[in-house]
Amino acid sequence: MTPRKRTSPASGKFIVVEGIDGAGTTTQSALLRDALERAGAECSLTREPTGGPIGKLIRNFLEKKIDPLRDVYCDEKAERDVLSLLFTADRLDHLQREIEPALAIGRHVVSDRYYHSTFAYQMKSASHLKWLVEMNSAARTPDLTFFIDLPQAAALERMESRGRKDLFETSEQLRRIRAAYKLAIRELSARGHRIVVINGRRSIDAIHSEMIVETSRVIGLD
Repeated sequence: MTPRKRTSPASGKFIVVEGIDGAGTTTQSALLRDALERAGAECSLTREPTGGPIGKLIRNFLEKKIDPLRDVYCDEKAERDVLSLLFTADRLDHLQREIEPALAIGRHVVSDRYYHSTFAYQMKSASHLKWLVEMNSAARTPDLTFFIDLPQAAALERMESRGRKDLFETSEQLRRIRAAYKLAIRELSARGHRIVVINGRRSIDAIHSEMIVETSRVIGLD
């Protein structure tokens, strides 16, 4: 997946915030959107899975409102393939319905998760990553991606303090996902994607400040 070049100088910038559950992607995405708007830029905040029809189905699986596919198939790895396809379908709908139209009129878009999450959460092996990347080859490459890196123990502690318990939130699963994120980041960085790794153990303000500095290098902030 090589970065897709932009042709219109007036188009907005696409920024993605990634991390394992509990890393604070939702908080930091909102803070970044707010900072861009305070600087006078037009900016949309979005997320994946989306609120569209496919995204709603995915959220029902993740929130265990529907029997997990691993129980239906008796095979966790088969579940990952099916979820990968659902996430990719939701992403292409997301791009056509929301992201591309906003960028085309000069609005910046900040997304809480994108295809990096699919690579990390559904990856079965390094060779499987190649399939996932190819499946998402039609998706727009972000202008800037942040990966908020947080050890699984700290992430699990945060989530337990909030009373959250989603499909992927166990210590072993978070450990696997964090390692998969790092593998995906190495692969995409080697392909020219602009990805910044942020130390997620610091305060919300410290993380936000670093993200503002990096964002300024891409779009400029007053």
